[in-house]
Amino acid sequence: MRMDWREYIHADFNILMGKPVFRGTRVPVDLILGKMATGEIIEQALEAYPRLTREAILAALAFAAATLRADAICPVLTPHEIRRRREQDSPIMVRHGTHSPSILIGL
Repeated sequence: MRMDWREYIHADFNILMGKPVFRGTRVPVDLILGKMATGEIIEQALEAYPRLTREAILAALAFAAATLRADAICPVLTPHEIRRRREQDSPIMVRHGTHSPSILIGL
């Protein structure tokens, strides 16, 4: 059964400028995910942030998975890397029309 992360996580522009946070807190989801990525375990996060629950932290993982399923991640190239790829005739596409141009590369 897939967890509905929306019960535990929300984004409101009036709270941390719209960053996803755990409901009823100002604890950003990315903070907890970052701590887990460095090896912190759920129990440590619960001790540091007593308003969180085990289910809320698991919802953060479900949120991350859902976000990655919905998006394509493309590496961002530096100007130096763009010049180097052009010199090597590697495909480069620049897509405009979003808030900032995205650089897509053919791998």
